[in-house]
Amino acid sequence: MSHRLLGVLIVIGLVVAGVTYVHAQRTYFWALLSTPMAGAYGTSWADLPPPEIRAEGHARAKALHAEARWSLRVSFACAALSLAGIPVAAWRNRRDVRSWHWLSFLGVGLLVAAATIGYLVSLNGPRRAGLLALVALALAASVIDLRRGKYGAPGRPVAWLTMLLSLLFGFVLLSDA
Repeated sequence: MSHRLLGVLIVIGLVVAGVTYVHAQRTYFWALLSTPMAGAYGTSWADLPPPEIRAEGHARAKALHAEARWSLRVSFACAALSLAGIPVAAWRNRRDVRSWHWLSFLGVGLLVAAATIGYLVSLNGPRRAGLLALVALALAASVIDLRRGKYGAPGRPVAWLTMLLSLLFGFVLLSDA
């Protein structure tokens, strides 16, 4: 398998993982909305449909939960396979260590740190600005690495992934403000 093909498969696997993860979360949300409940949207027990229709809603919610769990498993499997491909590509190109995208590897670490911090603390104004600074540093590192003329196969997918994730994470942080 060529280096470029391995790099393309890594990026495609991570994109598929992201798309299926978003689909799974969306399906969980629709499962929540498909079950009629008293108190939702100002309804009372008298406003709920007959038990047969509620049973259909519960069955639909159960089916949607099963679909969401399957999509989530596919997402994690694609992410695991793609992340397992990065060390394989790195091992195949260990002699070209000078041409690797070290800044993008640093950018991935910055994104993981920003995601961990964002998950563990509340996002008020100063903290959000700090997270945006980490994301901007990761974006700048990936752009610098992508502009380099000579590159190694394991670093190129990491640079693209770092750029795409930092743009997505920055968009989420800015739209949540």
